[in-house]
Amino acid sequence: MRKKLIEAENISVSDEEAFRSIDTFQMDEKTREQAKKDRNYLNRLKDDLLEKKILDMLKSYAESIEVFPMEKSVIEEPSTP
Repeated sequence: MRKKLIEAENISVSDEEAFRSIDTFQMDEKTREQAKKDRNYLNRLKDDLLEKKILDMLKSYAESIEVFPMEKSVIEEPSTP
């Protein structure tokens, strides 16, 4: 399902997005630069960022759906003779 959502919604995370995320981390510059060069670390980070984008997209859909309460007559059990 995750893969289908990614394809259908054309969701992706670029290296540049991952680099910007790394720049916000509280670590020294040398460690940030090492993180940007570590492909395994970048791939895990990009996967985390992708997951966040998916959840944000699902949340935006959920917020745009308005639910109306059912009328009492629809909820009540039918009477038995």
